[in-house]
Amino acid sequence: MEHSAAWIQKPPSFDPKRKYPLMLQIHGGPHGAYGWTFNHEFQLMAARGYVVLYLNPRGSFGYGQEFGNIIQYHFPGDDMRDLMAGVDEVVKRGYIDPKKLGVAGGSAGGMLVDWIVGHTDRFAAAVSARDYSDWETWWYT
Repeated sequence: MEHSAAWIQKPPSFDPKRKYPLMLQIHGGPHGAYGWTFNHEFQLMAARGYVVLYLNPRGSFGYGQEFGNIIQYHFPGDDMRDLMAGVDEVVKRGYIDPKKLGVAGGSAGGMLVDWIVGHTDRFAAAVSARDYSDWETWWYT
């Protein structure tokens, strides 16, 4: 993956010796992007004991035209590999319970959630919001 940014939101009183559930959040677009902004949903999840991972996979805005267009014929696909690499990186730090992984996203992020749960069984929970999982009905509505 080309260089992009990722953020980890940890619970208050985080203890690296404990095992936490991880929630992977996926932005929409697919050319959207996360940044250094306040997100009440992520804060709420962290306050409830989750570690929240959010990153900008291939196709995200703000990393140049080539980075944004790289998914033109590979969506979903290459971006999923970037997201899973982020999950793997956080899990190997030792404070995540690998049996308690969740994934959530909306719009194109919701479509990626659908794609991910159709291609791996690593996630115990998934929330797909405002997605377009059926291209034909999406086009004709």
